[in-house]
Amino acid sequence: MASNVLQWIERKLTDPGRDDTLKLSTDEQTKLSWAKRIRTPAEIPDPYRSFFDGLPAEKTEPFPYAVLSPTYRGFLQPEHEKLIVRIDRNIWVLKAPDGRLTTVCYPLADIVFIETGTILLNAWMTILGKDTSGATRASTWKYNSVTDTLFAPFLESIRATAVGTADGTAADTSAFDALGHSSFKFMNYARRSILPGERALLTILQPEIRRSLPLLSALNITRQVSPAHLTILTDHELIQIREESSWRTTKENQYGNVWRYVPLRKITSLRIEDHGRDLLTLSLNLVGKGSLEAVFQASERGRVLELRSALKTAGIGSSVVEPTAA
Repeated sequence: MASNVLQWIERKLTDPGRDDTLKLSTDEQTKLSWAKRIRTPAEIPDPYRSFFDGLPAEKTEPFPYAVLSPTYRGFLQPEHEKLIVRIDRNIWVLKAPDGRLTTVCYPLADIVFIETGTILLNAWMTILGKDTSGATRASTWKYNSVTDTLFAPFLESIRATAVGTADGTAADTSAFDALGHSSFKFMNYARRSILPGERALLTILQPEIRRSLPLLSALNITRQVSPAHLTILTDHELIQIREESSWRTTKENQYGNVWRYVPLRKITSLRIEDHGRDLLTLSLNLVGKGSLEAVFQASERGRVLELRSALKTAGIGSSVVEPTAA
């Protein structure tokens, strides 16, 4: 299989216009979507060599943690190949879709938001933050989910900057015990989401919200207003975990999940808005241009207001906006 893939790559390099992907087996095509760890200078693809050649020797010895995300066609909007590199307290995103190298450098302390998601074999990571020029930027890379562990060190580095260095204390997950009665799956997701030394203060579990389509009510067809999601407030972060699915009618058929992590110090304001008598929206504005929203049933108002009070205590009270009626 490996030799076939290498031959296919060689043909594409010598004749870029030739499209013979279908001549590869399904397994071989899948392997082209795998991310790859770059461990030595000899493994650096040619378009990115000039970046490493310009670094001081102390930045490349030992070789920095680097992962090549492929040109990924598993999504409706394909993503071009990128090389993600962690050097000191920075994450670099390199790309060269037309052979011309461009780079973006994100200081870890200036990253505002991280999202990771998996839908079947499609996985991605997005970071939003200020680059070294002070501009707010966002970068996304996509890959086959079988290689998602390669990107875990980037996520851990970013989150550790917000949470701080662990002192050996285990993560406090006792706040999640009650979730076992309503969603064993979300309880396990929550426990996996907390870093050592981090403490969960409050959780809000919102089941999926669906509404009937009036014109198709006889067929029992509904639309999704909001996927099931879990909001977690820790002493350092706000974490959102939500289900992700394609369009469906009445059958439960979940396809994947999305995790979002926001350092509390990156939240600038909060708004709670009522929508009719049975829904409310929690909106968070972040440093720069970022924002997050979550829809809740009105029955969760008490918990959402607890979250608002906790965020005030965390130091953003002066910018919290009171609920407004629809």
